[in-house]
Amino acid sequence: AEETAILSTEMGLGAIAVGLAAFVACRAVVTVGLRGHGGGSPTTGRRLLFLRVFGYRARTEAMLDKVAQRWRFDGPVQLVAGIDVAARTVDPGDFLAFVGGRLADRYVVGGEALRARLAALDAVPDPDGRFRINEFYCHGDTWQPTVQSLLDGTDRVLMDVRSLSERNQGCRFELEQLVWRLPS
Repeated sequence: AEETAILSTEMGLGAIAVGLAAFVACRAVVTVGLRGHGGGSPTTGRRLLFLRVFGYRARTEAMLDKVAQRWRFDGPVQLVAGIDVAARTVDPGDFLAFVGGRLADRYVVGGEALRARLAALDAVPDPDGRFRINEFYCHGDTWQPTVQSLLDGTDRVLMDVRSLSERNQGCRFELEQLVWRLPS
């Protein structure tokens, strides 16, 4: 769009038509390419729960980027959101909630809100064939039931335990939940 505006000042209105034609051609190629991506049934994606030691932003972002880049073609990535991944998981809905002063509506505030949030999960891949990252914003009294519910409905769990120490009681809770759910 910026290039079209620059060209239109140098080349006149013909540049707008050329820019529009280039855009239409690009969209056609992308649409045809995505159609060939194939993929299975939209609801058969394997769900990954991403758990981690909070407080290591750069390291967590790098790991989430690497994992999500590939996994999102297989299924959605689900996580309890925090400041350490906010820059990687913000989506238009989060942005609009922030601008509209409704960011508090994005938080799990109790059992009913958790059930509603789980029922509203987007399990269908986007047109580019990738599934979404579903983040759950929680308060201190809602993250544990959220983790338990996510564990009950997930296919795989990836837990980054680098820098785990006795201070990380949240990770201890998550590890206990994982052990209790192992098949006997």
